[in-house]
Amino acid sequence: NRVADGGGLAELLALTVGRALELLTATGRDPRTETIGWTVLRRFEHTVAAPQLHQHTRIAAIEAVTDGPWLRETGRAAVRSRWAAIERHAFDHPAEL
Repeated sequence: NRVADGGGLAELLALTVGRALELLTATGRDPRTETIGWTVLRRFEHTVAAPQLHQHTRIAAIEAVTDGPWLRETGRAAVRSRWAAIERHAFDHPAEL
């Protein structure tokens, strides 16, 4: 199972969160795609902010998504700002484990 081996998990995160970021930065976005994109991104944010998540896993999750093209290519300030906040939180708040 590729998801269980860690590499597949990075792929899954990149595909899921990356797709949300694509929806939020698409030229032809509409209220439906905005809602889906922000909902998925918010869920990811809650997941990486969970105190139960090991710090290394948190950083790996952020890096899996950051490596994609969606953040480099967007000029949308709201998306870049939200992502910067997610990254800060992931790196600045260690797990409570």
